Amino acid sequence: MRALFHAVRLLGLLLGFYVMALGLLAAIVAANVVLFDAALKGGYVTFLFVGISVAFASPLVSGLLASVRGMNRQRPAGLRVSADEQPELWARVLRVATAMDTPAPAELWLVAEPQAAVWQSSWLLGLVPGRRRMVLGVPYLTGLTEHQLDAVIAHEIGHFARRDTFLSALAARNRSGLTRVLDRYAEDGSGIGHAMGSLFAGYARFCLRVTQAEARLGERAADRAAARVAGRDATSAALRRIPLIDAAHTRYLREYAGIGIGLGLLPPAAEVHSGFAAFLDSDTWREEERRLIADPPREKTSPYDSHPPMRERVAAIEALPADAAGLFPDEPSPAAAGLLHDPAGTGSRTVLALPGTGGLRQLPWRELAAAAGTAELGAETVPVLRAGRAVLRRPADLGALLDAVDDGRWPEVVDCMPRPGDVGHMLLDDSLRARNEAAAADQLYSLALAALVEGGWARWELDWERGKHLEFDEGVHAALDRAVDAATAPQDGAEPDTTALRDLLGLAVDRTGAQA
Repeated sequence: MRALFHAVRLLGLLLGFYVMALGLLAAIVAANVVLFDAALKGGYVTFLFVGISVAFASPLVSGLLASVRGMNRQRPAGLRVSADEQPELWARVLRVATAMDTPAPAELWLVAEPQAAVWQSSWLLGLVPGRRRMVLGVPYLTGLTEHQLDAVIAHEIGHFARRDTFLSALAARNRSGLTRVLDRYAEDGSGIGHAMGSLFAGYARFCLRVTQAEARLGERAADRAAARVAGRDATSAALRRIPLIDAAHTRYLREYAGIGIGLGLLPPAAEVHSGFAAFLDSDTWREEERRLIADPPREKTSPYDSHPPMRERVAAIEALPADAAGLFPDEPSPAAAGLLHDPAGTGSRTVLALPGTGGLRQLPWRELAAAAGTAELGAETVPVLRAGRAVLRRPADLGALLDAVDDGRWPEVVDCMPRPGDVGHMLLDDSLRARNEAAAADQLYSLALAALVEGGWARWELDWERGKHLEFDEGVHAALDRAVDAATAPQDGAEPDTTALRDLLGLAVDRTGAQA
């Protein structure tokens, strides 16, 4: 009865938003109907009032649409799998649901991102429940053991195994809607929309704050349900492991799988998840993982979060009795990725189901690294090439910049480099000169690197320890460092000299147009 009382109270607060919004809309419509009769007698002011009313009503309608949009979610950006396609994974889900004495999800979706969720589609502001869907991210299957995956599945299903299932799920759906209201009204920075939005955003914030405690109790209850099924230790390990997998996947996308997205490129889709598994096993990530465990980053929290901080969740589970071994304590617990049938094909389809990936061109990892590295060097050198063009009055390339060095015009190029944070002005302050000299030298170095790659003296490589990097022919890297220093930062009062750099790159002196 206590749980029922709390659920009804939460529901009343959350649905109050819709009552308030619809009430104001009804008042606006009624006022316009009354004034429309007066307008038939020539009331010019009435038509003006109608326009103002529309301006007030628009943010209300927009807020209502934002609150219900996505409540009845359509298909996830992933791959729906049947029991015939993924029998072992489905068996795991069904077994957990049976152990929790609750119906299993009607649909199981695999996605390419680290994600785990169960939701129920609904209509009439969530009052009419629909099909229940479970989403599992392949990265979690890659990084968790089978028992840890049981804990994740049990936690998500646990939200629907409570006695107040219907009302708690309804409250959760409406909390999600009010969060979208806050996001929508935050877009309006001024005007009528902002004024009206502030009213409803304030009520949404109030509801989310009031319901936060109950929502967090629901998360803790789902954690305890997971511990009863999967065991205390497996649940604790899963809770500790998930933030690490999230961090690893973020880095993996940034340094590996996602390096070509801006160029319209993708690694082989069938190798994206196996690549993530290899990255998790690399010494580089294991060292980073140890650092994160020893010194975890501070969690970003919001007063509207439905989830307690992870450290609190872990502590609560670890405080359970030591004999909380779960329902399947004697089973081995290998990597959960072993539950997937045809992991390469399945993983490929989840990757290609992500929005925008279908139109990307797939390249082998090494070619992807070469394309991304070349584009990166090109982007780095834009400022110095623009400065060279401004000084030399002609298109600039590496040879033209070396000509500028030989002609004593390199300081002019440095002075034309954009001032940090203000690319529209030339460098005037001597205190910034050293910074710009270093930036210009670095960019000249990048131009030389590109020339080495083009000439075959260096090659882009990619591995799970160092990521994307350049491999040089023997002695070339050290020679490049000395040559660039001789051209841009000579020691002991020596004059800048480009000879070594030209010899290394096979560039002849060409002063055509140098005096223009």
